[in-house]
Amino acid sequence: MENKKNQSAAKERTWKIREYISGLEKVKDEIIEYLGTLSDLDDSTRNLWTGDTKECYYSIAAAWQMLSSQTKNNNRFLDSAGNFLKAAESRLAQVSSELTSLDTKEARCLKQEVEESFNYCHLALSAELERLSAGKKNKKPTQKVIKAAENEYHLPCAVCGEIAVKFKIGRTKYDKKDSLVFSGITFSRSMEKDLAPQLFKHLEQENLSRVHAFMKKHYKREGLDAYCPKCGKIYCKRHYRTREEYDEGYYDCTYGTCPKGHKRIIHD
Repeated sequence: MENKKNQSAAKERTWKIREYISGLEKVKDEIIEYLGTLSDLDDSTRNLWTGDTKECYYSIAAAWQMLSSQTKNNNRFLDSAGNFLKAAESRLAQVSSELTSLDTKEARCLKQEVEESFNYCHLALSAELERLSAGKKNKKPTQKVIKAAENEYHLPCAVCGEIAVKFKIGRTKYDKKDSLVFSGITFSRSMEKDLAPQLFKHLEQENLSRVHAFMKKHYKREGLDAYCPKCGKIYCKRHYRTREEYDEGYYDCTYGTCPKGHKRIIHD
């Protein structure tokens, strides 16, 4: 009986979020209409920016739909809802950057409107996602590094145990031969296979700082994207809160903020 009562309350809360989503839809339509009035904006740019605006709204709507499905006791939709929320954040950053680049009074007003409307939606959906996720038990890892196979290592999140990083010998769909394949929270790439023994030694020793230094040396100065140097810990995308930055609609970089508030650029 208690479970049914909780499900009913969750369904009612989620249903009320529709009001915020309707507000975001209205602003979405206003932005698209405004873009259509700009004669000095070429068609390809207009179409691209219109698509970004739509994607921002549709991602929020999809997150709401996932949470609505979860209230019917379909827990598998929680992760999807979180992913759609992250996608919506990214698209909002892009839309805001595009409107800023127009440098008109109308664009500035629309930017303020879409950010305010989005924040209402995002705060409500995030709160509900957190509430519904509270019943899921986090499994804190007992190891910093998990050896999943002979040539494969996983790095779990220090908070929840979700696998945040993978290193393995293998091939991506773009590789013609075996490589050292890295998958992180913001990007994946292939590196020279000959580098694997050096990296695997650091992983066997659970020396995350040296793994981070290895990535800084052999990939980019940002190093291991899921790693917080000040904490000395690995975090998944949810706990290393990521935020993409855009400049005039073009991707600039991604910031990460760990649970303790340490912030750095994790991808540039």
